[in-house]
Amino acid sequence: MQHQQPSNTAETIAIHRAAEMMRPENQRVCNDPLAIHFIRPQVLGRLKNPIRRAIARWILNHLYPGVNGAVVARVRFMDDLLNARIKDGLEQLVIIGAGYDSRAYRIDIPETGFLVFEVDQKATQQRKIRKLKSFLTDIPGYVTFVSMDIEKENLEDKLLAAGYDADQKTLFIMEGVVMYLTEAVVGELFTFIAGRSGKGSSVVFDHLPESMVDGTEQTREGRSMHRFVLKKGEPFRFGMDPEQMDQFLSEKGFVRITNQPAADYKDAYFKRISQDRKISALFSFVHASLPTR
Repeated sequence: MQHQQPSNTAETIAIHRAAEMMRPENQRVCNDPLAIHFIRPQVLGRLKNPIRRAIARWILNHLYPGVNGAVVARVRFMDDLLNARIKDGLEQLVIIGAGYDSRAYRIDIPETGFLVFEVDQKATQQRKIRKLKSFLTDIPGYVTFVSMDIEKENLEDKLLAAGYDADQKTLFIMEGVVMYLTEAVVGELFTFIAGRSGKGSSVVFDHLPESMVDGTEQTREGRSMHRFVLKKGEPFRFGMDPEQMDQFLSEKGFVRITNQPAADYKDAYFKRISQDRKISALFSFVHASLPTR
């Protein structure tokens, strides 16, 4: 990860969300009206051009078949889960590797007593704050930005110093994050979540198979993604097959582990004309909870 400059992949994911908003409303899988604000003007200009957007979609579908479908399904899955957890009495939200995540500004957050912690590297976070100030009247008071190098600094120390309450029921979101970290760091993150969050807390994240790390993946989208992240200087460094991941989480103390391929959500999210859109089978979505007592 190139920590001295804003993340390239963070903007790429924002582009996916913004492009989804440019589809007719009845074709959208997810809704993020704020994503457009985090895209550089020159890139946004190309995205707004219908012809260029159509060409870009054709290229994307040819080189990365199903990746866009998986990315927008991931946004929808995590949005739905967050909303459900809020209704279920969630008290705290921690977004690790927040990038240009806009959930704290577009989802109905409880008006009192609820805190959101956005954790990310300094350069990306500073750019995000500048962008937020350009289109929001005020950044909500319940949001706390925690700037840190997740691979070199201690998350527990940083969060506690920022006001994190280890006794509260918390949801941790790691969207498009764990695959860029080392296995040791991923293990430390889950150990922290399991040991330093309230009863009934949970984590939601997505992961890729090990073949995406070592370069042995043979699917077209897998080979293209592997080349893309290497070119951007943000290579994949962690991958596990679903069975391994379930055991990994169980050993950390998590229960009620749901681990399903992105394609399993096609019937739920891709309606009518969108039914023909592909979803890559490489992505798996996980929600794992801690015991409630």
